[in-house]
Parts: sequence; structure tokens; C-alpha cells
Amino acid sequence: MAKKFSFEKVAAFLDAIPPYTKQILPKHAERLAHAVQLQIAERYRTFDGSPGGFGLMVAQYGKEKGKLSGRPAKKPALLPGGIMAMIGASIERRKFGRGSFRVHVAQSAMHPQASLRFPRGVPLWLIAYMQESRRPVAMNMTHLMRAYIIMLREGRGGYGTRKTKRFIQRNFPTGTTFVVTPPDRPVWSFVIQRRLPKLLILTAQAISVDLVKLAVKYGGKPMQI
Repeated sequence: MAKKFSFEKVAAFLDAIPPYTKQILPKHAERLAHAVQLQIAERYRTFDGSPGGFGLMVAQYGKEKGKLSGRPAKKPALLPGGIMAMIGASIERRKFGRGSFRVHVAQSAMHPQASLRFPRGVPLWLIAYMQESRRPVAMNMTHLMRAYIIMLREGRGGYGTRKTKRFIQRNFPTGTTFVVTPPDRPVWSFVIQRRLPKLLILTAQAISVDLVKLAVKYGGKPMQI
């Protein structure tokens, strides 16, 4: 004789879903945030969208490519210890309330090279924002800039250690305007568009597995998800 279908158990199961879901969602939200954190950090470490020309030369060699008096030292951007690697190592997730997490660049992480605006070091979150938001900038060519470009072409330019505190005061414009287009650094947008949809599917599958386990407690039959 077949067993009777218990609508009471079905009703009890449906009543149990909301509190159970509220209980397990923080766990899955934390796992999803951790997965996004790993994806972003890995993208920074393995980013291969190198610039070209002079930008590629400076990014690959840094201060090792030539010595130019008066230029501050700078680490290569595409090698271990460079800017991209530093940002990747500073990605963190922080909990905001129950079941809410935020993945971002650590606010306290600084690049060791200081600037006039940031004498203690440039914040890595600002560098990451500037790399992600590609904005061409129009600049006026000066005599010093033109001389530096010539030195780069001859292999005598690059980043070096500052040897003097004396600054050249006379730097006249040449009358030439050029547009600087920063290299594209799609890290966050890449993860959101390419990786996040798959991570959301995996999270939904994990939640479904937990709901199946709950259904089994109310008389349901286990099944493969």
C-alpha cells in the first residue's frame, strides 16, 4: 500500500524555508565575497595587458633601464613587487552587518613612492581607480619633456635615484600639444563581467543543496543537484 502524501509536511517545509534561508545566506555570502577577492587578486597578479613603446619599457625595467639624475626611483609595474602586484596583495574583504561583505583595496595600503599630494605614499586604492578608469589627458610639450623622450629613445632615460636637490627652473613650452592615453587596466570590470556570473551560479547551486537537505528532513527524497 502506497504511503499517503503528507501536505502537513509540505506546509511545514515551506514555513521553514524563510528562517532557514536567512540562517545560511551569511555563510554563502562570505564564500562568494572570498571567491571574488581571490579572482581580483589573481587578475592583478597575472595581468598581461601591457602598454607599448616607452610605457612598456619603463613598466618592465623601472629604474634598471638607464639612470636619469633628478628622477625618483620607481619599481617596475609588471614585475613582482610592482604596482599591480602590490594592489593584488592589498585586496581585502570586510563584513558590514549580517550577511553583507565588501571587497576593496585596503584603505591603509600605500605605494612607497611619495608625491607632493601624498608625502607618506600614494594610496593604492587611488592608483587602482585611475588604472580602471581610462581617461586621456591633453598636455603641453615642454623642452624638458622633449629632452626626456630623446633620452628614452637613446636608452639613457628611465627611472633612477635622485642625485641632487637642485631643480631646473626654466622649462619652456614648445607649442606642441599631445594626448596621453593611459594603458587600459580592466581588473574589476573584467571580474564583474566575466567571472561573477559563474560565481553566482555556483552560489545558487550551493544554496539549492542546502535546501534539498532541509527538504529531506521533512520527508523529501534526496536528489543530485
